[in-house]
Amino acid sequence: MNPATVARDGGLDRVERSTAIDASAEEVWELVCRPGWWINDGEIEPDSLPAATSGVQIVEHPQQGRFEVHTLRVDRPRYLSYRWVGGQYAADTVVEFFVEERPGGVTLRVVESGFEALAMSAEAKERLLEEHQFGWELELLAARKFTVAT
Repeated sequence: MNPATVARDGGLDRVERSTAIDASAEEVWELVCRPGWWINDGEIEPDSLPAATSGVQIVEHPQQGRFEVHTLRVDRPRYLSYRWVGGQYAADTVVEFFVEERPGGVTLRVVESGFEALAMSAEAKERLLEEHQFGWELELLAARKFTVAT
């Protein structure tokens, strides 16, 4: 298991994580292209994955709640970006996924940015950023387990 990486640019604006997955870019893409796949309790259930679409997608999770995710840009199978649309956690942050080839598989990297623009106190932004740093680490582990198992 490789360690996740963290980067911060501009104070509280960005979190970045990555993980190695021993699968092809196309196999990882089949997960990444599904809006809101990362909304779960640390384990991805195949039946809970919404169909890949463009525009705004409504994602509902029994424990996490209802979220709106807007697909911004797609470059199959290397890059995909989404924007949270409203919601209770990180309204209006942008989530980018990069699928980068490496010997034996790919590196899946996620960058979430836009925390500085959120209408909340600096302390609340710091807490949210810390939660998302930890959360993305869990989600990338879940992505690796899910992709290798399917």
